[in-house]
Amino acid sequence: MKRARFTPAAVVELEDAARRVDRARPGWGDKLNDEVLEALDRIEEYVEGWQTFDERGPERRFVLHRFPCIVVYVVTDTEIQITAVVYGGREPAYWRKRR
Repeated sequence: MKRARFTPAAVVELEDAARRVDRARPGWGDKLNDEVLEALDRIEEYVEGWQTFDERGPERRFVLHRFPCIVVYVVTDTEIQITAVVYGGREPAYWRKRR
């Protein structure tokens, strides 16, 4: 089974999102982190089970249920790269510039 790995930019985005959530509702930043970890388990188990982001690239998206958040990932020959953690009302494809 391929393992998921966060890119440095995705780590920063998740940390920022958790801080933002925690400021609004103390303790909920941890809940966001937990839900992202659960999403990673599901992504690892069903790698191609989620839609590609769009027809322009190989990125797939996993939409969280309790938070307005999308985990964007790419499947490579050796791993699953978590390339972005898009939280809230951000432009949904801003991370494409990272390619």
